[in-house]
Amino acid sequence: MSFRMLTFEDIKKIPEAEEWMTPRERVMSAISGKKVDRPPAASVTSLATLEQMATTGAWFPDVHLDAKKTAALAAANHEEIGLDTVVPYFGIMQEASALGTEVKWGKVMPNKDITMPYAPPQALESFSNPSQVKIPKDFLE
Repeated sequence: MSFRMLTFEDIKKIPEAEEWMTPRERVMSAISGKKVDRPPAASVTSLATLEQMATTGAWFPDVHLDAKKTAALAAANHEEIGLDTVVPYFGIMQEASALGTEVKWGKVMPNKDITMPYAPPQALESFSNPSQVKIPKDFLE
């Protein structure tokens, strides 16, 4: 399967088609190389804009720690923008936090910009032996 970028002129020539698949069916069929009603509009990474945060009321850093806010912000990509995918994570710090690493979850700045989560340098210990990794009993919770 090969992909190429479509120009605006290419897109204007594509006739409107009736959609007969759900977003999930469309994405899974495309991944499997099967027929789709139209190419899926998808992202495999999370997308979160300040505008979406304002619309949903789900702001960083709260979305990293509150499942309802995570779901609301993730769903905005489908409900507001029309993407066929929903990606319910906005960083890679959840796993580190679940394993006991100190995480600074970010904050909303006075100018309404946001800072992203990070682990302070002192929290990032090196492990020289797998036995040093301690997995909490409630890790999956």
